[in-house]
Amino acid sequence: MTGSALPTVVNAAVDALAADSTLTTLLGSSKVYTFVPDNTTAPYVWVVGGREVPWGPTFGAASATGREVEVLVDVVSAYRGTSQVDSLASQVITTLVAPGTWAGVTGWSHVAFSSIERPIREVVNGVVYVWRTCIVRVTVN
Repeated sequence: MTGSALPTVVNAAVDALAADSTLTTLLGSSKVYTFVPDNTTAPYVWVVGGREVPWGPTFGAASATGREVEVLVDVVSAYRGTSQVDSLASQVITTLVAPGTWAGVTGWSHVAFSSIERPIREVVNGVVYVWRTCIVRVTVN
């Protein structure tokens, strides 16, 4: 593979999350974004790319084209407490570790749940937002 695998992997994640009926029910609609529109009301999901690490320096020339790509997903809620972001994060991970999510990514071979980060709380214009970041790692050859 030449160039970055990040755009393809992030797009596959967005497509899978937007098509997940359980997640869209939790969100109230299909609010899965790579760019969150202004004035979007929570809850919503924001998908971004993380690190992309080549295998070549670690495993030698035989695997020089392979890489591990992180997908970071922020689940955002205006619900006071963590129950809503916990439910959203659980469903995001369930969807992203499913092998079918990555079937359209050429050369994908493995996906692994990495972490769900601790909740963050922030007050913006008098609204309390709570979010968690979910991270999965996708192996692409």
